Amino acid sequence: ERNSYEGANYAGLNLRFSKRFGFDRRRALLLQVEAFNALNRTNLSGLNMTWGTAVAPRSTFGEFTSANSPRQIQLGAKLEF
Repeated sequence: ERNSYEGANYAGLNLRFSKRFGFDRRRALLLQVEAFNALNRTNLSGLNMTWGTAVAPRSTFGEFTSANSPRQIQLGAKLEF
């Protein structure tokens, strides 16, 4: 049936931890750690849906051609004054 194909299962876990250290009423330091795709799961994407020119489909029809981003972790610091 047309447009009935389901893609691969996608699972993602994004985390953010932050801690604010106050020095006085106006000044503070904010530390942050963010993790994207924290479990580092391979999430496939880019499904090849090109049938081809013959009656039979191409050998790569229905296969995935790419993957989403791997685990990424970023650190940050913010000084409020």
